[in-house]
Amino acid sequence: MQWYEDNVRTTRILSELERYERVTKMPKLDLYESIRPQVKTSDDIIWQSNSFVGEAIQWWCSSKYNHVSKVVRFSEFDVERVYIMEELGHGATLLPLSKRLAEHDGHVWLFPLDSKLNPIRRSMAAWMLMKLGTPYDYRGLISNLAGRIFTDAKDMICSEYSWMAFEYGAGIERDEKFLPQYLDCTKPVQVVAQLIHKKVEDELGKGKVPRPSDWTLLQDVGMYMKEREIL
Repeated sequence: MQWYEDNVRTTRILSELERYERVTKMPKLDLYESIRPQVKTSDDIIWQSNSFVGEAIQWWCSSKYNHVSKVVRFSEFDVERVYIMEELGHGATLLPLSKRLAEHDGHVWLFPLDSKLNPIRRSMAAWMLMKLGTPYDYRGLISNLAGRIFTDAKDMICSEYSWMAFEYGAGIERDEKFLPQYLDCTKPVQVVAQLIHKKVEDELGKGKVPRPSDWTLLQDVGMYMKEREIL
């Protein structure tokens, strides 16, 4: 029986060591926690990933950015948690931001939506919630690297998911399944959104999807404020 007890003890020690290694390897969330109260629905989270696919996208696009997700906060149900909606390999999904940050290998930035677009924050998030479960567009990922793809909500890449939320949330594009009562924007903000949209299309092409590397362009045209590193 001694060998059995020794084996059980060794297994427990190894299990504890593995748990400790996982905990100590978790990135520190001090930066994120310091600005967490300021993170709002429809702000964007931009990711730099130390993965093969992430680094390939960064290299091809000459940018440190390779992934985009959008924040949503459910104040009616959960005051504390901050969630993100993003297109991953298994489709559009909803995840706690802190969990994603804790598991992420790389750097992350918050791109706050410009305050002049505040009236459409809710409608942007509402459209993305309606599209949860939409398949990931693997073919579109490759095509978008070769030359930017056209928007299509049947399946989407990460930046397309976020960009189309802006188009539908601002009423630039319309979807019969996206009921008008979700559009709580007023005419002035629609004019601002249309001007931003036009500037982006003038730069990238009509109907084209921005890449994660284009989020600096979206800042330049007034869609987002200065980014803040959170990881």
